[in-house]
Amino acid sequence: MGGSQGSSGRTINISVPNGDAFMNTHTLEGPPELVMRSSAYLDHVSGTTTGPTSSTNIPTPSKTSRSVRVQLASYVAEMFSARGDRKFAFAVLVEGNDITLFFYHRSAIIQADPFDIASNPTYFALLLLMFYRDLPDLGFNEIMGYCNPFDFTDESTNKLQSGLLESVKGSDTPLDISKIVLGEKLASPYCLIGRGTSVIKANIDGYKLVIKFSWQVKTRKNEDKFILDARTLLDIIKYIPEIFGKAVVNDMTPVAKLRDACMTRGKIFEVREFRALVMREYFHIYDLGPRDFWSVIVQIAKCLHTLFVRLKMLHGDISISNIAFYRNDKNEIIAVLLDFDLASYFPLKQSSNHRTGTAPFMAREVLNLNDKDFTRALHHDLESLFYIVVWYSVGYKGYKIPKKGDILADWRKGSWEKILVAKNQFISGNAIQPASMAAVLKHVEDEDLRFCCKGIGSCFHDADADAGYQQTLANIKMRELSRPERALAEAAASKAPMTLAPPVTYAEWMKGAGEDPSCTCCQQMGATQ
Repeated sequence: MGGSQGSSGRTINISVPNGDAFMNTHTLEGPPELVMRSSAYLDHVSGTTTGPTSSTNIPTPSKTSRSVRVQLASYVAEMFSARGDRKFAFAVLVEGNDITLFFYHRSAIIQADPFDIASNPTYFALLLLMFYRDLPDLGFNEIMGYCNPFDFTDESTNKLQSGLLESVKGSDTPLDISKIVLGEKLASPYCLIGRGTSVIKANIDGYKLVIKFSWQVKTRKNEDKFILDARTLLDIIKYIPEIFGKAVVNDMTPVAKLRDACMTRGKIFEVREFRALVMREYFHIYDLGPRDFWSVIVQIAKCLHTLFVRLKMLHGDISISNIAFYRNDKNEIIAVLLDFDLASYFPLKQSSNHRTGTAPFMAREVLNLNDKDFTRALHHDLESLFYIVVWYSVGYKGYKIPKKGDILADWRKGSWEKILVAKNQFISGNAIQPASMAAVLKHVEDEDLRFCCKGIGSCFHDADADAGYQQTLANIKMRELSRPERALAEAAASKAPMTLAPPVTYAEWMKGAGEDPSCTCCQQMGATQ
């Protein structure tokens, strides 16, 4: 069995995710088994045929064949992890005299018909010739100048191609973006399909920065637009990252036929483009002690609420890695909300093809694939924020498993449906169940954090008790909402039900946490809580 570059032939097996494929970032601190793989990955390694068929019938793979596919896919995932800017890769599977070629793209996986070496020596000769292709034909990003952003010991590869980055006025600190020098890797993806976000250190004349590389869906609004919009709110600008530069590189891979093949089978093929964003360096919140951690959480809750009320903006991917902090001139800890890749403006009706987020922290309604559609709103981000508090409180350091055990394993393993079941059991399960809130919170050593978790959790538990609830115009009036929030909720409810249970409001969330629910932004808009 080989895992090298080659060429693909006649396409017969295409795997694509139902929407964007999101998985936990494999950080330097976390073990690789924490990676959540996409449905396309699972289809590929199990041999499931999810694309158009050809005249060749592919038999159900044996257990040996499945294990080889897993090994082959892991090799490609490592290749993508090593080069965050890489567009695609070829791979070769050799089983006896049979050779199968695979084409791994950021949006789909193609499997060619296998061929017998003895019967088709011409095909084998063409395969060997493929190894002599130029770097762009092997998936390397030509516009990136072939720098290796993860080999920071080689000074010849730590510079981006001249003119690639465009300056962005997202900070009061003047920097010459053309002088950026890349540094060591902070995080890299371990995935086959999706954004594949990588983060590395960088600097300009000693000013510490990070640069984020990712493969975004081309139709999705650029992250810098959301950040610059959020930075117009002076009362929360300190919570929004400072950005200095960006880049957008089109994927020149000829994917038109691939897209058409996917669409004829009812599959979603999302055209992606390579994006880079340069921002100030911030620090992990899981390195903070309980008091400072909680301070950051409260600041983020206020930030999310202000973004929603003032700009109708929703973050969409609240996770432990997307919240950071820094210290100001007074040595105070200030929260920062990172990664606006999945941000949107309210109301946005979403279908089951567009479930987005990081699995352990995704709101239950977003995980619910049986719900045909829903309207994303603030309560989804607040529910994700609650899961972060629980995650940290039971001992997870980022995605590193606690010494006491993988307590919340069911929040990150398996299908979306299984993760949804685990979270429903956590919120509404009987206290004697090991996955229930009462059982999980026994592992929380800090009393103050346990109090906060119980208080916020009771809000979700009580909301679940109201079975059959729908967010209609009639019962919106019964919720604890400010005038701006009420107006937004009524606008959404007039178009589609928002949720299957009463959403936990910002005021309820804050009261449950024992915090002041008063809201400056709502008061400024002539409303009171």
